[in-house]
Amino acid sequence: MKHRPTNAPTRFQFEAAVERARAAGRQAAEGRYLELALRLQAQEPLLEASGGALLVVKADGRTALGRLLGALSRNPIPGVSITRIRRAQYMVNVEGVCRYQGESLNEAAERAVLGVLRDELGVEVCMKRFVD
Repeated sequence: MKHRPTNAPTRFQFEAAVERARAAGRQAAEGRYLELALRLQAQEPLLEASGGALLVVKADGRTALGRLLGALSRNPIPGVSITRIRRAQYMVNVEGVCRYQGESLNEAAERAVLGVLRDELGVEVCMKRFVD
């Protein structure tokens, strides 16, 4: 299901959603960390690569959402960096979400952030995984 808002969120709405997304991401990372800790206690072999995921918001720069993201890239919300990576794509990095380096921990956190941004703001967001 594609989310196409009729109006772009305001800076205030975006900032409020980012704070809720940050909290959801932290909770998801902590939950995944506890799952991995239980596996270690059970002496299961565990190999966790370092890595994570990047969030990409799809928005044409000519739309209201694209203009908002462009403005936020020049005048950012504290703890959020937005970078235009293609004509209709912006990379969004919400800082302070996950304090771990493991790929699955970071992915769980970013997936939670993605869900909040998508559901609360109605923006089209995708996640690109990476391994260091």
